[in-house]
Amino acid sequence: MKTKSLFLILAAMFFISSVSVSQTDSLKALTVKNHKVVLGQYYEIIFRDVPSVKGKLIAVNKSSLLMLIKNEVEEYELDDITFVQDVEADNIIYTSSDSRKVKPVYSLSAGYVQNNSGYSYYYDMYSSGSSSYLKFNGFNISGDALIKTSDNFGFRFDLSYLHTFGKSYSGYSYYSSYDTSSYGSSTDYAGLNLLSVRTGILFGSMSRNDPFNFYIYLGLGFGWTFNSNNIYYNTRTKNGVTTTSQYESSNKDDFLFGAHTQIRLSYKVSQKYMLFVEPSIQYWSTNIERIYGINSGITFLL
Repeated sequence: MKTKSLFLILAAMFFISSVSVSQTDSLKALTVKNHKVVLGQYYEIIFRDVPSVKGKLIAVNKSSLLMLIKNEVEEYELDDITFVQDVEADNIIYTSSDSRKVKPVYSLSAGYVQNNSGYSYYYDMYSSGSSSYLKFNGFNISGDALIKTSDNFGFRFDLSYLHTFGKSYSGYSYYSSYDTSSYGSSTDYAGLNLLSVRTGILFGSMSRNDPFNFYIYLGLGFGWTFNSNNIYYNTRTKNGVTTTSQYESSNKDDFLFGAHTQIRLSYKVSQKYMLFVEPSIQYWSTNIERIYGINSGITFLL
């Protein structure tokens, strides 16, 4: 176990032993076992006969290197090292109490959604009485923070805004022989605005050292809807003259509870960034019912 004083002594020795090299070629990249390294970055050191170690590289000379591990400086002989590989800082930052810091991974995304609403409409009403559900198309913008407890398990927190566009629907029409009039109806359905907060657990393969990541995300959430009113129209046509009446339904703002299932597939484009695609299903109370969606976005470390 090395002390801070020992660290200063070792650092001075490393500086003296490498000063001639740095003066002649200060721009030359450092290499350890044919792997390019940068002082101040994080690496995993693999040995022949002992377990590997992870830490911050702080000095290199011709025969050994210094690593900062758990707030202690350790020296390793280059002859004992098999190879060196890059690792993410969030996997190897430790506190003085020997516990790992939790560093969230952040993502931003946007995509398409379809709301299979609870609004039903009837067609062929007098012959079959069958019905179907209205579907509203829209978009979703989301940000999330992922906290890994391991490369296979973690937690996620999402903040999302969702909007679906309104639509008009022409209802059934019929002719009444009683008063020799034709009747019809139509509805202008308002769009949906949903602001939601969701959280849950996720499990899969989430190592930042792998080119591909895949995980399943399950959880619960709550949301707030703010909408315009639906407008209903009724028409009556008699002797070529059409009269129209209308009224509005009260779509009050509402507090919702829901659940969700999402699957994310990511591809690493660099050490700091990953691109992903994420299909999802959300289940909400009231007339929102089910929302199907697919988002794409970017994951990064701040």
